[in-house]
Amino acid sequence: MDERELIVQMNDAYERNFTGWDFDLINSKTDESEDPWDYRQIVETALQTKTSVLDMGTGGGEFLFSLKNLPSRVCATEGYEKNLPVAKKRLEKKGIEVKFISANKIPYECGQFDIIINRHESFDAQEVHRVLKRKGVFITQQVGGMNDSNLNFDLNAKAGVYLTWNLFKAAEGLEKAGFKIERKANSIGYTRFYDIMTLVYYLKCIPWQIEDFSIDTYRDRLISIHDYISENGYYDLIRHRFLLVCSKKS
Repeated sequence: MDERELIVQMNDAYERNFTGWDFDLINSKTDESEDPWDYRQIVETALQTKTSVLDMGTGGGEFLFSLKNLPSRVCATEGYEKNLPVAKKRLEKKGIEVKFISANKIPYECGQFDIIINRHESFDAQEVHRVLKRKGVFITQQVGGMNDSNLNFDLNAKAGVYLTWNLFKAAEGLEKAGFKIERKANSIGYTRFYDIMTLVYYLKCIPWQIEDFSIDTYRDRLISIHDYISENGYYDLIRHRFLLVCSKKS
């Protein structure tokens, strides 16, 4: 493929529609290392003894909809307005209420939930503490600040805005808010891309990683990564995840 054709295909990939929080298209064309924990299993086990749950950052409701052992009261929040109709359409089939969340201010009264789950969503530790019932549980898997950071370096882009977000910073904030940390774990691995088009589409889905991203702006470095994939078969991004399970002291 000549350079002109490559640029056309990268632009086509970037223009693909992305709704909800569905990474199936990317997942089907990439491989990634596994974490030493199973977030789904941790959540489903915890739900067995709970009567109410809030899912923060539900996206299009994909993960919540797929969970087993859902209790009698299930609610969800989502801060990206374009995802709200997607989440409501999916989750209301199960009678799950979905509310918009802004600036991490959870739109529920104090002491409403036995458990709050949060997969890759920002949070205010004080707000989480406020909305949980006494001895309530907060389970979160977060994307750490090192995630995809080598892509910024390789494209000669400004470092990501969440570069300093890490397990210990999050744990300190939760402890100050009145939580007891029951479990914490950190994982550094890889996400492996086999073509530049999937990588470009991935950047569309995570616009916060490189805020000024466009094909034109990063044209030469994108071509260099494409050439690297052609020579080596793949290109790896740093995959950074961390897990925290904590309980409300009072």
